[in-house]
Amino acid sequence: MGERLIIPIFFDVEASHVHHQAGPFQSAFKSYDNDKKVDKVEVGKWRDAFKTVPNISGFILNDDANGHALISLFPKLESEN
Repeated sequence: MGERLIIPIFFDVEASHVHHQAGPFQSAFKSYDNDKKVDKVEVGKWRDAFKTVPNISGFILNDDANGHALISLFPKLESEN
């Protein structure tokens, strides 16, 4: 697999909650941990990814952001590939 461009977008969530799997992420992961149908190895990979992603430069869209800045980014990405 080749390189992939990753642009984290944190919308209405704290980056620290993602990194430390706190807040809504904590309850979501607890439910996955308790679900016998969910592959625990896969959940471990998700946990690792969520710990890494906040270290990548990206966008933080707060409640007052309307997403227009994000939408305007997509044509730029397409022209670079």
